[in-house]
Amino acid sequence: MKQNAYKIELRDFTESPRPYGNVQGRSTFSKITDHINQLFNVSLIRISFADIEEADISYSREAVVSFAKYYKGEKGIYITNVENDDIIENLHFACIAKNQPLLVWANNDYKILGEPLSLPNLTLLEIVLKKRIATTASVAKELNISVQNASTRLKKLVDDGYILRKEVSAESGGKEYIYTPVKDSD
Repeated sequence: MKQNAYKIELRDFTESPRPYGNVQGRSTFSKITDHINQLFNVSLIRISFADIEEADISYSREAVVSFAKYYKGEKGIYITNVENDDIIENLHFACIAKNQPLLVWANNDYKILGEPLSLPNLTLLEIVLKKRIATTASVAKELNISVQNASTRLKKLVDDGYILRKEVSAESGGKEYIYTPVKDSD
């Protein structure tokens, strides 16, 4: 299942390459949300920080993290092209303040922003990232846990925004969910 993210260049929605504060953050949030709401069938969004030189915690919280929280469970959102560690740190603390984790991707490496995942859930996330497409049964088998336990933990990762879930027809004739990373297909 190939999935490509809709790319948002954050710089296109800001007044300067150094956005700051609650007011500018809320303005960016409104602009991006209005833009996305005009599109159909967008389930994966990549926010690029290319050409953003600085972004303080308040701006990051109100623009980017609030945007991710607004679409939580509906759209997968991740960040790319962050040019400096200060932006990463500000995003991290903004994620903690909003209780909304985000993934930052650089090539095939990722960093979790916000509160860290528990080791069992991190292991589960790693499995979905490695497989690219996972089912509850395949995860349960790999981790040697019950299907119910795997289902509950996968649902938590979906609800928090780490992975996406899609209902499909199972080979048995019923329905099942497939889980995919919040990232473009390679």
